[in-house]
Parts: sequence; C-alpha cells; structure tokens
Amino acid sequence: MVRDVLRHALVVSSVAGASSKASLRAVLEVASGSFESWIAPCSDQAEQACSDLGQAVRAAPPDDDDVDALAIWERHRKKIQDYGVDVLMVDPMVPDAHHEYVQKIDRARSELRADGLLAALDAARRWARTSEPLTFAKLSAWQEDILVERRPSFRTAAARRGHHTYGFDAWVPTRFDRCLDEALDPAESWPTRAARLYLDVCFFHPFEGGNARAARVALDALLAREGLILTCITPLVLLRRSALDPNGGRRLAGLLQSLVCRQVERFPRA
Repeated sequence: MVRDVLRHALVVSSVAGASSKASLRAVLEVASGSFESWIAPCSDQAEQACSDLGQAVRAAPPDDDDVDALAIWERHRKKIQDYGVDVLMVDPMVPDAHHEYVQKIDRARSELRADGLLAALDAARRWARTSEPLTFAKLSAWQEDILVERRPSFRTAAARRGHHTYGFDAWVPTRFDRCLDEALDPAESWPTRAARLYLDVCFFHPFEGGNARAARVALDALLAREGLILTCITPLVLLRRSALDPNGGRRLAGLLQSLVCRQVERFPRA
C-alpha cells in the first residue's frame, strides 16, 4: 500500500511538471509518520496520503523556474517514432465522444466555448475528407471558430504557462510548419503522428490563447483523415501533460490506441 502511495506521487509529479527534488520532499513530508511500520495502512490513510501528496507536489516549484518547455519537447518528440499499431475494430454505431464531451462539459463552462468548438470540429472534419495539406493557415482558420475572433496569427514572443516557458525565435513558426507536414507522413504510424501532433500544438503554443482546444481539434482532424473516431476523450482532456516528460509522447500514442475506433463509414473520402 505504501508503494501505491509513492507511485501516486510520481504520477502526479509527471503530470504537474514538478521537479524530482520537489517530489521527493513532498513524499517525505506527507508520508513520514503517516503509517505504522508493522501493518499495511488502512484505505482511509492511503487515500488521505494520496490527496496530500497531490496537493504538495502541485504546489512545489520546479528546480529551474525558467525552463524552456518547447526546447525540451523538440528534443523528446522523435522518441515516439515507429509505434506499433494494433488492429482496430470497425463499429459504425460507436458514439462521437468528442462531440458529446463538447455538448456536456464544454457547454457547461460556456455556450460560446461549446459553439466555437463544434464549428471548428465540423470544419476540421470537412478538411479530413479532402487531400489538402495540414498548414498553420488551416489551424488558424479553425482557431478563429474556437475563439470566435479574427483569424489569429502565430505568437511573436515567448509564452508562459505556470512554471513553463515556451521559447520563441524567428524560426519557431518554420519548425512548426515542418511538424505539421510530418503529421501526414504515411511512412509513420498514425498513433505516432497523432500523439506528436497533439503535443506539438500544446508545446509550440502557436496561439496566444486556446492552444489546448486547438490541439484537440487538430487531433480530431488527423484521426478523421485516418478514418478513426474517438470513443472516449476524458483521459486525453483531463490529464495535464508535461514537455519535460521524455516518455510522455510514447505513452500518449499508446493511450490513443485504446481511445479510438476505426469507422470508415462516418468519414468517407471525397
């Protein structure tokens, strides 16, 4: 049971982006004195320790407050190549999990947010039925629907989210364009390309706002181009991902294989 608690601490650390030193301090502070050494802790003790560890790790600062998450991600992103593909079932009656999530969760947050996402999803899926390339201009058009504002341009300065900085130089937009080209490269498996595209949008952080939603729409578009549909989206949306995790992309590729279904009928080619 104690090992379960410690494992929980490590998972939370990875999700929150906390440093290893901060994670260790949190484990020591929360777990020390919480358990009797000659018995397994009761479930209430373990549950409380998990909760306390999660709060402690999330509140802890990283070792380096100025880490460039984009630079680290660009070093990690190639590690998920050649991911094997399992055979996916074909189910014409599977529900559209992304659409349902927008209607239930995003609409509860804001009618405008939900309407913008649905408009962007419709446009992205129309693109999927064509042979058009995936470009920043196309992502920007979808982002215009998402944010309900004039078509946004690529950011022109470093961005920041929490403890992470997303660096910027004159070549960042060009490198992002190359990433978008790779997303449609048939030489690589769809889980590799889908995971990489989702995280590219998250960590290149091309827009001033709404990048998480942009990543969702871009992923949905790529899956639709492959004749796939999300049957569950909650694990993808609720788990925060860190550019500092060297294996995060590979784990996401594996997760996507369990969240999609092949459904050629819903996305016929034009």
